[in-house]
Amino acid sequence: MLYGPASDRFGRKPPLIIGMVLYLVGAVMAATAPTFGWLIAGSGDLGLGASAPRTLSLAMVRDRYSGDQMARLMSMIMAVFLLVPIFAPSVGALMLHVMPWRGLFWFQALAGVALTVWSRRLPETLDPDHRRPFTPGGVRIRRPGGPGRTPDVAVHRGAHRGRCGDDELPPRASS
Repeated sequence: MLYGPASDRFGRKPPLIIGMVLYLVGAVMAATAPTFGWLIAGSGDLGLGASAPRTLSLAMVRDRYSGDQMARLMSMIMAVFLLVPIFAPSVGALMLHVMPWRGLFWFQALAGVALTVWSRRLPETLDPDHRRPFTPGGVRIRRPGGPGRTPDVAVHRGAHRGRCGDDELPPRASS
């Protein structure tokens, strides 16, 4: 919703770094959540940050490559984005055998730090002459199941954290 138009205006790298920082903040927020509400908020923030590399990696490939080389790279990226959600629950379940549920978020925070540091090495791929103005009309919610689905996934991801035992989750805020 926001990363695409923002990257068309400011270049690919600044929104990518902002998204990675949001991911990192969300992971730490969820790992240290004192209440269930904070856990959901942290998971949502983590999901919003995770949508940056998903969106921008495709744009960066389109900026730098064309023809068969672009098709091969796009196929590889799509394969990764399709396979990770298949294997991630199993890997997470295995990790829960050796660490508490908060450790999953600390692991994501550590991965976020590593990827943020690494992503700073990436070159800016959008030529300044090809930048477009950032307008409210450029920000739109796309069809369900399409690229704009990431916030929906973030909300559901947070909701599915209930697989941990109730005694392990942070307490719900009193009404």
